[in-house]
Amino acid sequence: MPGTPPLADYLARTLGARVEVKPMKLPGLPVYLAHAYIPWRARLFGRDFLLAEARTGGDTSRARLAADIEALRRAAPERHVALVLPHLARSQRTRLIAAGIPFIVPGRQMFIPTVLIDLREQFPRARAGRPARLSAAAQLVVLRQLLRRDVEGKSLVELARAYGYTAMTLTNVREELLGAELCAEHDDGRAKPLLFAARGRELWQKALPLLRTPVKRTLGVGVLTRRLRVLDAGLTALARRTMLGEPRVRTVAMDHKALRRALAQRTVLVGETEDDAVVQVEAWAYDPVRLAESGVVDPLSLWLSLRDDPDERVATALAELLETIAW
Repeated sequence: MPGTPPLADYLARTLGARVEVKPMKLPGLPVYLAHAYIPWRARLFGRDFLLAEARTGGDTSRARLAADIEALRRAAPERHVALVLPHLARSQRTRLIAAGIPFIVPGRQMFIPTVLIDLREQFPRARAGRPARLSAAAQLVVLRQLLRRDVEGKSLVELARAYGYTAMTLTNVREELLGAELCAEHDDGRAKPLLFAARGRELWQKALPLLRTPVKRTLGVGVLTRRLRVLDAGLTALARRTMLGEPRVRTVAMDHKALRRALAQRTVLVGETEDDAVVQVEAWAYDPVRLAESGVVDPLSLWLSLRDDPDERVATALAELLETIAW
């Protein structure tokens, strides 16, 4: 079978365990996809995968691959899907990561953001302390630097005070960012301000595999008092920032701790049924107010919260959203 040994060997070396990669039958696969890909099934980290190996000579543009992976997901909805590509130029890799398209290039690169990440591409191996995902506090710090460029150079005590964290939390954030190679080691006295290893779009692309949706849970709410500090989020925010049409039900975001307090104080009442919900409230892992502007959640957190939405209109709007970022 073409492709099995290099793909299986690469996964085994990368994951440190034997991985079985077997042929897979997909009766409902459209003919054009059957001609373009060889389907394999594998189990990685306890999850079932469809690994679609591209046959040589196919269209590898971002638009084509994005359409293909959505069609493959529909053909195998019970599985995670990743494309297996024979080669990938740096510029193509950048575009696929920005679009959140999972891929594997055996022996070279792997980007599966929901499960694992290996982007060696002949770069040095990551240090042992590399996190699988950034903590909520570390993600907020990185996004703040990307959006406002006002993190670097400040002491950890200043950052902790500004973002509502303890100094110890920011010390842990610094260690996370060093382990992820997003910040560089340097000696600047006891303050040890953060020094990022990249800027703008390059920092975003480097951090992206470690970033997650800020949404911890979503509640359909029947009562939401006016004094609560909420921000437009989800499709509501995307409609405000792009040409996407307004959704029927408004979505807002608030810090998960604030939502817990509001539920306890009954300033937020959950609807008994979906029809009772007048607003969808997202509980965020970090306070969205720290990054927001004009009553709307920040564009990068918004992109992260919606990047797995299967609606093509949402995907188009998200691509439009990224184009508005002043990197």
